[in-house]
Amino acid sequence: MTIKEFFSFNGRTRRKHYLFIYLPVAAVAFLLGILQGSYHMDLRLFLLPFVALLVPASVRRIHDMGYSGWLVIAVFIFPFVTLLLLLLPGMSMSNAYGPDPKAKVA
Repeated sequence: MTIKEFFSFNGRTRRKHYLFIYLPVAAVAFLLGILQGSYHMDLRLFLLPFVALLVPASVRRIHDMGYSGWLVIAVFIFPFVTLLLLLLPGMSMSNAYGPDPKAKVA
């Protein structure tokens, strides 16, 4: 996966690739939360680059399941929806958002 693809809203992303993006973002958010509580500083601005990685990845993951990327709004309003993105499999065939990312390229 190239850097350009990390920020793209087009196409589909497998659960494994989404997990590789989600875990570091969650770890940084957790650490910034601890620092913010310990030092009484407002560190939310430092989360913006990480959210910039998570939003496109979430949209591509929702595309993999066959739904519109606009459902990403639900991911940020109801954080437990992220578990669905991590647990539910994508469509095993091509859909309107692209070919199956698990399919072998000929």
